[in-house]
Amino acid sequence: MLPVKALTNSEYAETLSFWEKEEIPQHDKYNTFERFSRAANMVKNYDPKTTEAPIKYAFDILESVANKSYTQWRIVYDIKNLSVFFRTLENEKVRHFSLKSFDLSCASPVKVLDVSAELSEDITDKFVDYTNQINRNLIGEVFRKTPSLSAVSDYVLDSRADYPESTLCIE
Repeated sequence: MLPVKALTNSEYAETLSFWEKEEIPQHDKYNTFERFSRAANMVKNYDPKTTEAPIKYAFDILESVANKSYTQWRIVYDIKNLSVFFRTLENEKVRHFSLKSFDLSCASPVKVLDVSAELSEDITDKFVDYTNQINRNLIGEVFRKTPSLSAVSDYVLDSRADYPESTLCIE
């Protein structure tokens, strides 16, 4: 179990050590130590008796540590209720779904969701069955929008899209 329930993009033991000493290293290019400290302090100060709803508070923590230039989405897991809450850079509305609503057995079809779609609130019924074509369309769109990947051949796109068909579900 983690002593402090916070993570950033640096090694956990190192960020924890700096947080415990209440210091930030001189060279913190992406502010990971400062962001870890902020998140750790907010988690430490959480009081369910006086603080707002836990999901809202979790999003407040994520907002406070977001790197505006890089953060693409925020996700909060409600482990007790098996629910997932998230919002993206393209759609700031909080959306959620319950894992209890899905058949996670190997016999059931894999489900997918366009996380950028203009949806809000409970999106459980918006998941659709996975197809290779849905995956190919997504990969093609992402590669086209990424300058360093925009010239990739159709062969490479197809091979990326075909990868899920090479995996096995094991129960």
